[in-house]
Amino acid sequence: GVDTPLRACPFCGGTNVTVSNTHTPYYRAECGDCGAEGPRPNTGAAWRRGMSKAAAERLHCEAFRAAVDAWNGRTGH
Repeated sequence: GVDTPLRACPFCGGTNVTVSNTHTPYYRAECGDCGAEGPRPNTGAAWRRGMSKAAAERLHCEAFRAAVDAWNGRTGH
């Protein structure tokens, strides 16, 4: 979930990992120490002009959680 801590970077071991976006419903985790980036998961939700604020907030929360899960769900680490 949103409160799930991010795991250390699999490349450098750094813990300066954050989740960011570009004011879109797509997020990805990034290591501030070495610049590694996690995948930008496709949440399957369509961003639409004119969608309600509540729907947009739900979409952003889902995308944020998907980015955290993608970063933390790496295999072999």
